[in-house]
Amino acid sequence: MRALVEFWGRLWRRDTRWPRAVAIAPAYDPLTSAWLAWMKVGLREWRWNGDTLLGKDASRSRWLEWAAVAPSGATLMVFFGHGSDVALLTAPLASQSSPASHSELCLVRDFSARAQYAVVAYCCQAGRTFAGRLVARCPGSRVIAFDERIPVVLGIPAAEDSFRRPISRAVAAALESGDVSRDTLDVLTSDLERELQSWESPPMAAEPWAPMITASLRAQRNLARFYS
Repeated sequence: MRALVEFWGRLWRRDTRWPRAVAIAPAYDPLTSAWLAWMKVGLREWRWNGDTLLGKDASRSRWLEWAAVAPSGATLMVFFGHGSDVALLTAPLASQSSPASHSELCLVRDFSARAQYAVVAYCCQAGRTFAGRLVARCPGSRVIAFDERIPVVLGIPAAEDSFRRPISRAVAAALESGDVSRDTLDVLTSDLERELQSWESPPMAAEPWAPMITASLRAQRNLARFYS
């Protein structure tokens, strides 16, 4: 009985801290497919009770439906996928034949200027212009994102875990604290540093792919930014 009360207590506190939340992860190439799998692991770990737009549901039309509902209180958005200077991206339109194509999922103008958003964006290039425009349009909003393309090593389970765990822990910290802040960024960068050190030390340092993994983890640590 006590465990049940504690569970519902945690759930109530989480709802109170984030009246509205959405987790978004498209899947249309090897990288986004991997990130969708990471997101699903995270949703279980976080005991996520917000909305989700996953796989094919991560479309511009579905996003606009979600964004059209007037937010009340702080809104948390977690995004794993590709990004650009001006948009978070999703699967290419049918008219786009190039396998490297993307289409826009959400633009800064989609966000209500009367609301505050907290965004954790695990994707390339969503820092700088996109994050800067979002916090300018929606005063009080906060964004954690990366300034450039972020290297990721796929196909090696231990390596994928080393990339997944830091961003997952950062989201967990945001859910627990009810805020996305420099402290959330510190969780992300500290965990990236911890994973980096594990690959620089025995026995993992002896693996042939360790230099590639450490270089990628170091780059992510150096490119993560907080905007407010």
